[in-house]
Amino acid sequence: MTDTLIVFTKLLLARIARVDRTALQLIQKRLAERGVTLAEFRLIGALLGERVGITQRELAERLQITAASLSALVGRLEKKGLVERTPDESDARAFRVRCTPRIAEYDWVHDVVVEVERRATRGVSAADLETTRRVLAAMIGNLEVEDNPIQPTRRREK
Repeated sequence: MTDTLIVFTKLLLARIARVDRTALQLIQKRLAERGVTLAEFRLIGALLGERVGITQRELAERLQITAASLSALVGRLEKKGLVERTPDESDARAFRVRCTPRIAEYDWVHDVVVEVERRATRGVSAADLETTRRVLAAMIGNLEVEDNPIQPTRRREK
């Protein structure tokens, strides 16, 4: 392996990305067995707990997808009776999206995520998991702050 590749594979973010990719592949496989796509899963997850729903614009931002992709996805879930669009009372041009009571039929999805997380964390102590949660929360906070640009570091010459 080249020095650059060895360094990259040891980077924390590279390892986090690998865990994310692998876990999502397992989740996607389990969802597909029951006719649910990963995109549908993500949309439902983003809506759970939203009693009045959220605007399509907010939902697209939360899911980091285009408005057109979101509209098609919401349309599919509307046809399944899992979500509904209602006019936004504060903006006549906007719609709010929320889950319907039929979403309860998809409670099994939670079990899929729990199963994959248990597999991923098998053999890891509770203390290490708590530390990991705290560290990842701090990293997310650091990355979401936009007012503190990161300065590139210079590579040392050998």
